[in-house]
Amino acid sequence: MRDRAVAFTKANLDGLNGSPPPKIVGVWKNELTSVMTIRSQNRSVFSGVYDSPDGHGGRIQGSLTGILSGETLGWTVSWKPTVDSTASWTGKFLIDRLTNQIVIYTLWYLSSGDANLPLWESFAAGQDVFWQ
Repeated sequence: MRDRAVAFTKANLDGLNGSPPPKIVGVWKNELTSVMTIRSQNRSVFSGVYDSPDGHGGRIQGSLTGILSGETLGWTVSWKPTVDSTASWTGKFLIDRLTNQIVIYTLWYLSSGDANLPLWESFAAGQDVFWQ
């Protein structure tokens, strides 16, 4: 999966060029083996479950709520009750020219409520690419 993410960074992505965004309901995976399962959509609001590696050899699940706006979207995951943190993604639907598949290209932010961490260590940021 990591090779797939490398291909995305080589400018192989295009906008939807007027095509309607795909249905968000379903299973989306990213290059880090996270799985986003969107269970429902009511107009522009969607919800589901996000399952991700926890960084310690296990996995963690959180509830997910998001909003669609044309080709753009964003969602937030609450990791409670397992850990005191939230993560948010913002991104857009793009077309991978190599596979002709629609992907979601995102930037994310994670904030941890761990009181034992110095303030600057309680935030993280990165990017993910999701596909069905």
